[in-house]
Amino acid sequence: MSVEDFAQATLAGVRVEVTRERIDRQIDAAPLTGVKGDTTIIPIVEEVLIAEKRLVLVEEIRIRQIATSEDVSIPVTLRKQTATIERTEE
Repeated sequence: MSVEDFAQATLAGVRVEVTRERIDRQIDAAPLTGVKGDTTIIPIVEEVLIAEKRLVLVEEIRIRQIATSEDVSIPVTLRKQTATIERTEE
């Protein structure tokens, strides 16, 4: 026997938000990629030739993780069985 019903679940996931932050600051060495809380910071550098070569931190790309969840309900077909138990006296 089959019965139509709804299966319910909460779908959890992570969504990311990418932003760029302009820095334009002269630096001596390339900074490392870092993590602050839920944000990963990726430095972007370029070499600029001015009578001498200088390393300039142009911008940082910040990637922030945002937890998400969503309740869903979808139709499903369930199999159903019934049993009848009879006790006999001895």
